Amino acid sequence: MKIILMASRNAGYNALQHLLEKSNHHIVAVVTTNDPSADQRWYLSVKELAEQHHIPTFIPKKTKDPEFVRNMIDLKADIIFSMYYDKIIPAEILHSAAYNINFHGGLLPKYRGCVSSAWAIINNEPETAVTAHIMDPGIDTGEIIGERRIKIEYRDTGKMLYDKVSEQ
Repeated sequence: MKIILMASRNAGYNALQHLLEKSNHHIVAVVTTNDPSADQRWYLSVKELAEQHHIPTFIPKKTKDPEFVRNMIDLKADIIFSMYYDKIIPAEILHSAAYNINFHGGLLPKYRGCVSSAWAIINNEPETAVTAHIMDPGIDTGEIIGERRIKIEYRDTGKMLYDKVSEQ
């Protein structure tokens, strides 16, 4: 199976590491974001891990760029996984693979978009989740296919909860 992973930060790093260690599928590309310099970065670099394993890595300024879209379609991936990727993925790319799944760091549909863990803390929720859903052109609006719930402890900060989510 040919996989494109669109991911960033610790959650994306952990997803890539898991695919490399536990899967015999072929990762045809990693799409990620630019990292700040190592001394200013608080998270693990998806880009560095992908490059260590000689995986073609893309860092598009705009995911709608025709050349980027064409490159992704030409890879003929069977599945696209997304994990903490912060750009909207064009429908043409999503439709180019048989399957596309996003792992969202929050309870869906209640907490769509960015920083959902922080909103769960602000709203005094007892738990959050990593929610797997089919990607569609909306933001975290696709069909939910599974979730792993995570208890929010009284002293959890947004960063602590992000770390818990990233480890799932």
